[in-house]
Order: sequence, then C-alpha cells, then structure tokens
Amino acid sequence: MDYCIKEVIFHLDRAKHILEEGLKDPELYKRESQQSYEVMAKAFPFMLLFSQLQASDDHQSLSGSLGTVSSDEDSYASEEQPHPSTPEQI
Repeated sequence: MDYCIKEVIFHLDRAKHILEEGLKDPELYKRESQQSYEVMAKAFPFMLLFSQLQASDDHQSLSGSLGTVSSDEDSYASEEQPHPSTPEQI
C-alpha cells in the first residue's frame, strides 16, 4: 500500500508541474515536451535492444554454466564399467 501512495504522490506532483509550467507559457511547454519525447523516442529502441541483449547474455551464461557441470566420476564411469544391459552383466 505504501508503494501505491508513493506512486499517487509522484503522479500528482508531476501533474502539478505540468499545470504550473504549461500555464506559464503553453507554447514553450508544448515545444519542450515534444523535443523531450522525440529524444526519448529515438533512444527507446536502443534501450530495448540493450535490455534484450543483456537478458540474452544472462540466460546464456546461466544455461552454459548449468550445462557444463559434471563430475569426474560421471565422465569415467562409462569407460570402466560396461552398461548393465550388456551380456556380461546378465
């Protein structure tokens, strides 16, 4: 619930700022807002790509470390003892 209250306060403060700045000079505020949105729109694809690459690297490093775990006992077991289904064991 604390998080929700903080979110409400943040958005109310943001709305207050928009009203105060927008009412001082509506055209200037509109131009500045549009410029900010243009910069964010250009940067967003790169941020998304970076996020996906980072998630992919995290996934690959996790799956790579899980796939390479083996003990010495497992790697030599097949060489030392025949499989139980072979005629020698039956």
